[in-house]
Amino acid sequence: MGQAGKIEGRDITSRYMDQGSLFFSITPVAKAQPDGTTDLTFIINKGRQAQWGTITVTGNQKTPKADILRLVPLHSSDLFNRAKLMESQRTSATCGKFTPTKIGLNPQHVFRASEVTDLVNIAFVVAEQ
Repeated sequence: MGQAGKIEGRDITSRYMDQGSLFFSITPVAKAQPDGTTDLTFIINKGRQAQWGTITVTGNQKTPKADILRLVPLHSSDLFNRAKLMESQRTSATCGKFTPTKIGLNPQHVFRASEVTDLVNIAFVVAEQ
């Protein structure tokens, strides 16, 4: 995944993933020049768009699911957004209700052949303090 793990999100991977293009690809094309240099072109294919599907929460005994979902900026049918996914993890970790090192965000791709977008379901796994 390369630089997609960078929190600040200034790389090309993050920018495309923040716009719903979870399945984009970059293909480099090198063309040798007569002067001994090489021209390098990058072909970007945005791929199919992805939307948030079902958002589930497990591990919560005391905190209602609705309270947890209010902490995160993810909403079903919104376009996939890497920055919001990272913010969800950060917000959940700093709210004081959960053990920060035991918060899991598990995306699950749901391919829809008959649609122009794919779904990404998210399973939040928390451990209450």
